[in-house]
Amino acid sequence: IDIFTPTTRASIGAGALVEADGSVRVRALDDTEIISFAGALAASAEAAGIGIGLHVLVLVKDTEAWIAASDDALTPTTVTAGGNVTVEADASEDVFSLTINAGVTAGDSPGGAGGAIVAVLDTDTRAFVGIDPELETAPLGNALVEADGSVHIAADSTTKIDAAAGSLGVSLDDNSFGASVAVVVDIDDTLAFVGEGAAITAFGN
Repeated sequence: IDIFTPTTRASIGAGALVEADGSVRVRALDDTEIISFAGALAASAEAAGIGIGLHVLVLVKDTEAWIAASDDALTPTTVTAGGNVTVEADASEDVFSLTINAGVTAGDSPGGAGGAIVAVLDTDTRAFVGIDPELETAPLGNALVEADGSVHIAADSTTKIDAAAGSLGVSLDDNSFGASVAVVVDIDDTLAFVGEGAAITAFGN
């Protein structure tokens, strides 16, 4: 059983004042690559040979980039840039899982094998400016972003899963059987937004 819980965050904090002649970039990047192998071999000269293999993978991942709203109603979090302002969350998952199982018997008993892969991926990828609607208590203030160029708020998530299970049952004098299954559950939430009441100005120069 493999359990992974990576968290990647980049932010400009509540109440910050950022002034830049050039561009401002807030970026959270998480590339996850998982390669796993599992297998079982059972052999018997007289009794039954049964091989069973199981691999369980759980990946829970958060990738977030944001400019936070201020806690002060009179003073917003302020970002001004002579170039562009970019808030970007970028996540990718590349998963390869393989299980091979064999059951072999030389006698008059059955030979069998079974294999299973269970992969569960739950990923959240978010990029935003201002008030986070997931907060239990909203901040009193907000955020103000001004750019002479462009304002770019983006969230991107890419998932690639290659899961394979194989089984081989061999008996010289009796029946043999093999059964395999791969189960994949992929829950992706990808969101980019400007929070309620945030002030965004881009002059496009």
